[in-house]
Amino acid sequence: MAKNEAVTVTYTAWDTSANAPKTGDVANHTIRLLTDGVASTPAASPAEVERGEYKIVIAAGENTGTMMAVIGESSTGSVVIVKASWQNLDRAKLAAAILNLDLDQVEDDCADDSVGTAMLAILHSAISGSNRVIKKTDGSTTKRTQAVTLDGDASPITGVG
Repeated sequence: MAKNEAVTVTYTAWDTSANAPKTGDVANHTIRLLTDGVASTPAASPAEVERGEYKIVIAAGENTGTMMAVIGESSTGSVVIVKASWQNLDRAKLAAAILNLDLDQVEDDCADDSVGTAMLAILHSAISGSNRVIKKTDGSTTKRTQAVTLDGDASPITGVG
């Protein structure tokens, strides 16, 4: 999930005496939000989804930690709330980490029409006969071959440097 974005979290209310999910218990729930180990009360109230599953919306301003969890308790004697937890990613840091990968780290997983393959085409391709051959960063393994249209009246590309 992404830090600083609203998220709907689901959790389970479990009836330990019946060994089954507990329906109709939302009014008895006290829910707490754990943000990097610090507890607080979320602004929203939980709602029942169905079959012992409940949901609560965690607002963007509450979803600010790296390690997050919804915990709670029910005032119904045999009912426990099963914790729901998630880890948030900072989108800007994730994007920077991805963009800073060396091309050789991702070239095998790049789809033909991906940005990675486009970068290989820019950096590691050549015209060979009637094909453009895109090589991997090792310079010898072919990633993709594309047909090119040749025109004898056009000025040919003689190199890229």
